Amino acid sequence: SVDPVQGRSKRALMDAARTVVVLAEHTRIDHDRMSRFAALGDADCLITGTELGPEPAARLATRVLRVVRA
Repeated sequence: SVDPVQGRSKRALMDAARTVVVLAEHTRIDHDRMSRFAALGDADCLITGTELGPEPAARLATRVLRVVRA
């Protein structure tokens, strides 16, 4: 999110949530963005496509509690 207000809103939602699930295309994972409101490790679960190979998924699993490739 480039809009800082939107980023703060997303961060507040994450802080209030019991479980944080991130749905992201494999192309968006581990890329720097102009604005970042959270670290990947702040998520409990990452859901992405099967295009993300097993090796990158295993690396992500060290930072996120659960990685789902669907």
